[in-house]
Amino acid sequence: MDYKKEVEIIPDGNRASWNQTDGAKTRSLTANALSEVESLALSVAQIGPAIEVLFVIGAIGAVIGVGAPLVILIAGIAYLMHANTTSEFSKSVVSAGGYTSYMERAFGRRGGVFSGWMYLFGFTGISSGFMLLVALWTQTAIQALFSFTVPWPICLIVVAAILTTVMLRGVVISSKVAIALFAFELVVIVVGLAVIALHSGTTFTAKAFTFTGFSSSGVAVAFPLAIFMFVGASNPAPMSEEIANPTKSVSRAVLMAVVTATVLFTIASMIIDAGYQNSATALSKVAIPFLSAPGIVHSTLLSDFIYIAGFTSVCSIFLAGFNGGSRVIYSLANRGIIPSVLGKLNRHNVPGNAIVAAISTWGVLALLGGWYFGLSTGFGDIAGIGSDTYVVLLTIVNFALVAFYMKGKGAERNASKVWLQVILPIIGAIVLGYVLWESIKPGASGVPGWDWLIVAVITVIAIVAGASYRSSIDNEV
Repeated sequence: MDYKKEVEIIPDGNRASWNQTDGAKTRSLTANALSEVESLALSVAQIGPAIEVLFVIGAIGAVIGVGAPLVILIAGIAYLMHANTTSEFSKSVVSAGGYTSYMERAFGRRGGVFSGWMYLFGFTGISSGFMLLVALWTQTAIQALFSFTVPWPICLIVVAAILTTVMLRGVVISSKVAIALFAFELVVIVVGLAVIALHSGTTFTAKAFTFTGFSSSGVAVAFPLAIFMFVGASNPAPMSEEIANPTKSVSRAVLMAVVTATVLFTIASMIIDAGYQNSATALSKVAIPFLSAPGIVHSTLLSDFIYIAGFTSVCSIFLAGFNGGSRVIYSLANRGIIPSVLGKLNRHNVPGNAIVAAISTWGVLALLGGWYFGLSTGFGDIAGIGSDTYVVLLTIVNFALVAFYMKGKGAERNASKVWLQVILPIIGAIVLGYVLWESIKPGASGVPGWDWLIVAVITVIAIVAGASYRSSIDNEV
């Protein structure tokens, strides 16, 4: 068995990917399976609007107070700096490897190996932690809707098994299911926000967009939380081989996802804060501010729909996010970085082995973590370490675009590209570096004392793996 070498796209969008060749028969991921609109919907779906509105936006308001909308707006604009990096790379690199292929273009094969291991460690932490969230919210929703409790491990196993089966049926089916679930959650959240706004009277204030009441400690907690809300926006990158006209569609989808989420979350923050009279103290006293807000707290019907929307949100994140993650694993396997058995496609042209192996691994880790730490603590600690590791990778990918530009690869190198491929990526790296520091620095709120050490060890392991990598495949692309 051999593999065709991944190459940069040519102007008309045709490309050669890591196609598995078996004699005269060549199979690859299904090209043109997803439209640009679908890729945009999947990007926003992976961000998870309902989950962010239910949990994160209220938490930001509780920390920062009346200025929460401004923090979220600034975070969205700041994350656009990194989204620009994905956008620029996607114009020249079409690959299921996503960030790992971008790193390889900039720093060679060893850079790809390093980023591959960083991705595997980081995404494993994020995914294992997220699966605890799936279990937690499924159990919570069932209890709220039907007044009985299902053990959380059963919730996790059943939901994961059903969604994994959907993913194995093909990218079109799983994507349409994810988009349908996302559409439901979006409608419910918008209706809920409208109800809160109608019951908030005249409590909207222009102070929401001023620095009134800001403190360095408050911003240090709130800004990283706000940044992390947008991380799922890069979903189209590893799905690019299956998206129509990827050199344009992926770029537009990533940028529009961040813009859409920024507008939605900023407005949501204004409305939720207004529902609590712009009081950080009032927000901090309730577990889920959105559910306890005026107009919703006394509406059983609307509350029930919100619980269901939270469930559809975690399901759409599962489908969109794990579809993308399995493509990266598939790409790494076909590049000889991890076992080649994970690079095989099933009869529906999806990386079935990668999907089953990854979700099974993440599920087992989630079960162990939930059993040892508890659901909430396990989710926070495991996903936190994974997120911090992932942010290290995102930061370096920004510098990779600068190196990519300096090498003159991809789009024509000229002065007009300096802003997009040098200045904005450097600003993005600085922003992400600040977020990383605030997340892992000693004494940070809610951060285990050994968090930074684990991230450092993972990074060293990835560096050693990249530096020691040997392959018969030429290092030049």
